Amino acid sequence: MNTNEQKLELFVKGLAAILKVDANLDKIEAEVLKLQDFPTITQGLVDIQGNQIETKSDQHMRGMYNGLECALACVEGGIGNFKEPPHVSERGKEWIEFSDKVLNHIENYTVPQYGDKGSDNVTDYSANDCVLQSRKYAARFGKNQREGQDALDLLKSAHYNCLAWTKLKDAS
Repeated sequence: MNTNEQKLELFVKGLAAILKVDANLDKIEAEVLKLQDFPTITQGLVDIQGNQIETKSDQHMRGMYNGLECALACVEGGIGNFKEPPHVSERGKEWIEFSDKVLNHIENYTVPQYGDKGSDNVTDYSANDCVLQSRKYAARFGKNQREGQDALDLLKSAHYNCLAWTKLKDAS
């Protein structure tokens, strides 16, 4: 069995599981045909989602739109009208990678360890306090004995800069 046949078999099994029928193409087709309103409903969702994309860099909303467009294309037998990601400079790509690392640090370490906005100790910090914390982590750069600590301190510093920015934004 070649790779495409394996992918098709996995797709059919997955679709069968979703529809709760045997992995038989005739049964799957019969279940899909029962969903006569699916294209109309999905097109409505595609339209709504497409209108929600506010910025060129709104990856989540574009992903949701393209997923719905893909579902609609599968049902209607079309090719889909996908929204392309914007051209991103090399610096922009570096920022996206870095910001993903910061987000991962916040979600998997900071919030579980210290709590979320409103219940953490930073809630009572001023923008200036956040900048001072950012400077503390930046000043440690290159002086750490533990491997990986420099990169971690840069993430922490960036997070404190974000907190300072948010406090300034909220104050205005």
